[in-house]
Amino acid sequence: MSIEVVAPKFADFFHLMPFRIQEILLISSKYDAFILQEDGQLTEQLFNTFLNLNLKYAPRITRVSRGERAVEVLATRRVDLVIIMPQLGDVDPMGLCTTIKETHPALPVVMLAYNSKQTNQLQERSREAGFDRMFVWTGNSRIFLSIIKLMEDRMNVHHDIARVGLQVIIVVEDSPYYYSTFLPILYTIIMTQTQRLMRQGLNDMHRLLRMRARPKIILATNYDDAMERFREFEDNVLGVLSDVRYPVAGIEDPEAGFKLIGAIREKHPNLPIVLMSSEPHNKERAYAAGAQFIDKNSSSIIHDMKLFIQSQFGFGDFVFRLPTGKEVGRATDLK
Repeated sequence: MSIEVVAPKFADFFHLMPFRIQEILLISSKYDAFILQEDGQLTEQLFNTFLNLNLKYAPRITRVSRGERAVEVLATRRVDLVIIMPQLGDVDPMGLCTTIKETHPALPVVMLAYNSKQTNQLQERSREAGFDRMFVWTGNSRIFLSIIKLMEDRMNVHHDIARVGLQVIIVVEDSPYYYSTFLPILYTIIMTQTQRLMRQGLNDMHRLLRMRARPKIILATNYDDAMERFREFEDNVLGVLSDVRYPVAGIEDPEAGFKLIGAIREKHPNLPIVLMSSEPHNKERAYAAGAQFIDKNSSSIIHDMKLFIQSQFGFGDFVFRLPTGKEVGRATDLK
């Protein structure tokens, strides 16, 4: 029996996320594979991450260490995502990416560097080679959740907006190290809060379908890309999380984040925006510009991000206040 017959009001949710990553090809040296699996088998870690977030299906990871073996796997099996680590001995990761893209142009291929020093050396070359994104291994296995969900969001966002008009969160950050650090935090918060809102009155199947309708996260790495994404999804933007310093027209601009706020505020004066910066002096300027502020170096960054999302994105309790602003009541749902 179809989902539409069993639960007609959930029919549209059933059709969301037509592209889902189920098979991952990890191309890495044996040493890098050892580092990734120091705390347990990588596939098991990924399964536990998905299980803890009530995500039903965790992708399977197949690892190879040689370029020719990777090409062979791609020719004979379904692969939804390729992750390449840069230290491959005699294999040039840039050339390997180019080869893969020649035969599989729509296949997401990302680089996972072992440290931020590698990203500085490889970032420009990785873009030229055709990598979709570069990430940095920070010791948190949830980076794989972020890579998977970011690629799924990018591939599904247009379809899902057209289907049910879901919402989009735009993240603007040019440093692979920083977005590799906070995207796992952001995705975990979004998924946890989405589950929190739907605990009451839904069976397991309905919860899984509703999880497909969580806000999509779109990553931009410069001002021009951010504005293009904002104009593209303008009617569906839930909020913006932005760095302060990143390129504008190809040149790094220490005022980029404030310029972005100004451009957005012209048409959307009340849209939730938070500036994230490692420069504390930007805090007062952010508030003056009508944005919130998160210190990237703060020990409370997880709490600060969660508080912003709960209060600004509608994931928190329903708070009842007097005209003076004094809180007089709070409810987790409207039952």
